[in-house]
Amino acid sequence: MKKLALFICSLFAVVTVSAQRVAVLDFNAGVGVSQADVDGISAIFNTYFSPRGYTLVERTQIDRVIDEQNFQRGKLTQSQMVRIGQILNVSKVVIGDVNIVMNQYNVDVRVVNVESGTISAKDGATWAPGSSYRTMMSQLGTRLASQIAINPTANTQSVVSQYKTWKVGDLYDVNGKQGVVYVVTPDGKHGKMISINQAPDTMNWSDAKSWCSNLGGGWRLPTLDELRVIHKVVETLNQVLAAVGDEISRGSHWSSIERNSEDAWSIYMNGGSTTNYYKSVDLYVRAVCAF
Repeated sequence: MKKLALFICSLFAVVTVSAQRVAVLDFNAGVGVSQADVDGISAIFNTYFSPRGYTLVERTQIDRVIDEQNFQRGKLTQSQMVRIGQILNVSKVVIGDVNIVMNQYNVDVRVVNVESGTISAKDGATWAPGSSYRTMMSQLGTRLASQIAINPTANTQSVVSQYKTWKVGDLYDVNGKQGVVYVVTPDGKHGKMISINQAPDTMNWSDAKSWCSNLGGGWRLPTLDELRVIHKVVETLNQVLAAVGDEISRGSHWSSIERNSEDAWSIYMNGGSTTNYYKSVDLYVRAVCAF
């Protein structure tokens, strides 16, 4: 009897997982773009978005609910999107925004958990002149589908890493390595990130270097120039870090650059000034890593 009960529970769990549904809503038209163009971009994305373990809701069902609720297509609020998801009995809805910034199309897509109303995954892409919209949306759809796939395969993270383009302020989470992106290459595929957490206490320069290297995976104490870059975007980084780790402290942070055998350089995050301190002085410590 116990075996039968366990089998029934397991079968119910499998049915529950396999029955999960997701709805892709029309993207919102933002700055400098027409709804007609956005509808085309949405359609291309929908062609390639196929998260494993989910059933996609038909477009006609979504349109019917929008009409019944007297919602305005292309101008849906997040609460309205969640309401549509509740009516359709889906676990997640996919929403997006398209904006033209400096003559480039920027597409930002988010997956909203209908039950909690929170964002469970997000990604974005920027169209480069001369490239294919279809290729861009295919890669974006593949990456986002990989992020929410049920029982993802071992290569899920490698797919994200291969196709993902990053921007400053993105949360990097690939193969167990996490950080917040603070600088990227022109193609957005590589860059550097800062650790989610700072050292638990202020520490001297030698201990600072050891703490960073002991994190493994290429983490290290940043150079003075790297700290200058971080200072320029500290507000953007702290908006993310406040939710996932420790905000960057406003005091002085050690750099890896020595002034002489006794001193090393630091940067004061509140104002951006550089100062050399005796290596025995305790300062704040944050690690950086390339990706």
